Amino acid sequence: KAQLELYPKRDHVMKQFKKMGLGIRQLTTDELIHLYYTMYDPDKTGYRQQNLDSSAYTADIITRGKEKIDPSGIKKV
Repeated sequence: KAQLELYPKRDHVMKQFKKMGLGIRQLTTDELIHLYYTMYDPDKTGYRQQNLDSSAYTADIITRGKEKIDPSGIKKV
């Protein structure tokens, strides 16, 4: 749903920049990670050393388990 609302706004901003004679493009996820990292920590070169990968940030955090949990094995505290 957010994409449906954001894409027209992005397109409008791009058109306004083009009217001013400026060429712009949308950054990729990896480019955004690099931009934020260099803005918040410009003194370190850890980004290049760590080779941050955007797939680590877009992967599912919670996944469905393959095994059923037996509630009798859970201890109550």
